[in-house]
Amino acid sequence: MHIQKSHIIITAILLLFTSMCIEPFDPPRGDFEDLLVIEGLITDEVDPQIIRISRSFPIDTVQFLPENGAEVMVMDDLGNEHQLQSVGSGEYQTPSGFQGVKDRTYQLFVTTSKGEIIQSDPVTLKSTPKIDSISWEINSRLNDEGILIDGVQIYINTHDPNNDTWNYRWQWEETWEFNARYHSSFQWAPNGDVEVRTENIYTCWSTVKSQNIFVGSSGKLTTDVISAHPIHYVSASGSNRLIKKYSILVKQYALSEAAWFFWQQMEKMNQDLGSLFAPQPTAVKGNLINISEPEKPVIGYFDASTVDEMRLFISKEELGDMRVYTGYHNCTYDTLLFAAIPGYDYKHHSNPLDLIYGIIFPIGYSVSSSECSDCRLYGVNIKPDFWE
Repeated sequence: MHIQKSHIIITAILLLFTSMCIEPFDPPRGDFEDLLVIEGLITDEVDPQIIRISRSFPIDTVQFLPENGAEVMVMDDLGNEHQLQSVGSGEYQTPSGFQGVKDRTYQLFVTTSKGEIIQSDPVTLKSTPKIDSISWEINSRLNDEGILIDGVQIYINTHDPNNDTWNYRWQWEETWEFNARYHSSFQWAPNGDVEVRTENIYTCWSTVKSQNIFVGSSGKLTTDVISAHPIHYVSASGSNRLIKKYSILVKQYALSEAAWFFWQQMEKMNQDLGSLFAPQPTAVKGNLINISEPEKPVIGYFDASTVDEMRLFISKEELGDMRVYTGYHNCTYDTLLFAAIPGYDYKHHSNPLDLIYGIIFPIGYSVSSSECSDCRLYGVNIKPDFWE
């Protein structure tokens, strides 16, 4: 008994001194610099090319500051000037009909609304080899809570038979098909009554573009081969991406040595984001110069490359007995009798599902919330042209 009391007293003293020694630590912020952030890529695609321009923001804030009202122009090595048009949110789009040409050189010129003049180094539109394949495998990993969860790891495989590329960058766009929890065969009529539904709200598709940076290099190998390089992990927990059918479109670009170094540093910094001692964006030098104030850095890179792309589909059946998050765990439905329809107060956020029958004749409808019966809240009900 005395031993137990002495242990308690010693522990209390240690805790007291420990708490007295702890002081809150605020990392030094330093002087915040208002810097331009520019990202642009010219490709041989017929789709419009986009240049994105924004402003930097303090490290302890999460804020996107688009740079609107700028004059943006791309000039090629033949002296042709291509004026870009603002489409909002700091994005500037090449004119209709513009398409990058392999082995041609391009240069970016920007004049901001504040009169800052920015230009890039000239870049040559590099040729990108074909993607060999996109592969995947079921892979388990620990989440933030230390719980093992299932998912799908996606890899890319490519090579350049001429050994000319060596450095690569990838972007992806994922699309997945999913259903609402309940099928709604009826809808509320303008007069508050019930009528047969004319639009599909049961099956939808959702699309998300990659926000992270994915680069790879075969520079340390004797041949220009990228084998089973991981580019995306799709978790079966916390998302319904794998609930029915999933697709990913991967785009591949060739990088110069300078471009690869820039994006490799940015990729590393993106992985370290949130770390107290993570490197800052201004430490990574791109190929953009502030002509007005040469000592003031510009964050970002302007590049040019042909593009190759490949699409992969994964169906739920291929995943075997993997448990997949649905997002509809709390869904329920109720019975709404015909007589109660005029006074039903929840028409603005619910949907009638199916008829409910008595012994012989229908007596009402089953009803559920819009969140559980209208997939359009989480995607679009228009099937993509590429969907198989």
